[in-house]
Amino acid sequence: MRNLIGKKLLGTVLLTMLLMLTVSVQAVLADIDETLGKPAPTGMQKSAGPPVPLRSTPAANLLDDFNRPDGPVGSNWTVHDGYCNVSNNAAVCGGLGRATFNDAPGDGNVAEADVAVNGTDLQYTGLLLNYGAGVSNLFLKVQSQSGDGRFSHVAFYTGNNGDGFGLGFTELTSPFSTAHMKATRVGDVVTIEFTDIDGGAQPPQTYVSPGAPPAEGTGIGIVGYVGIARLDNFGGIAQQPAGAPIPTLSGWGMILLSMILAGSALWMIRRRQNV
Repeated sequence: MRNLIGKKLLGTVLLTMLLMLTVSVQAVLADIDETLGKPAPTGMQKSAGPPVPLRSTPAANLLDDFNRPDGPVGSNWTVHDGYCNVSNNAAVCGGLGRATFNDAPGDGNVAEADVAVNGTDLQYTGLLLNYGAGVSNLFLKVQSQSGDGRFSHVAFYTGNNGDGFGLGFTELTSPFSTAHMKATRVGDVVTIEFTDIDGGAQPPQTYVSPGAPPAEGTGIGIVGYVGIARLDNFGGIAQQPAGAPIPTLSGWGMILLSMILAGSALWMIRRRQNV
């Protein structure tokens, strides 16, 4: 009887350990990027797709709203890998696509856009910072690989879906379908902020990742895996409009400034004479 009880107890313990091991393995596998180690996808972009919801507050630093006929992304962009196209008034990139906005203002440390998942296929979209030679630029993406039609992971990579830094590839605290994505670099720390998540149905999410490599350039841009996930309303650093007047003092301001300078000079002269 004791042997039978012991065998049942041992069996229960082994079964529990097996279940725990299975759960642990599944948890580890959930954080493996399914797009790594594979050649660039060759499939064409998914036709159209739903509109990308607008953020609640329009950006003053908008560079491209993609509101034009379907086709190549346009002359304001340089496509470096794969393809990037306009589709239903949004941008999609595929074939491990990368594109940078020509003559973007700023130092290449800030970029933002609205992002949206499109269906349940494996997909990502995201932003480029510090693009120069295209080797160690920052490659920052949001990815759907859960098969439920929501973004599930965020990644801090370099190059073109290459080596990671800091947080690397990590699961989102809560999956979502649409959001406003903003990437900012300060020193070697990169922050990705997601706001207006699912139209405001979820609170914002912020991910901070140290250890970014030195900036190789000042370019900013967009990325995509297989022309599925959608991106819209791309922006960077706000710039002063060309030809904007330099602030100057009015006539009365100049008179007042002159009086103050003259009075200060007279006070200094008298002070030296009294010494």
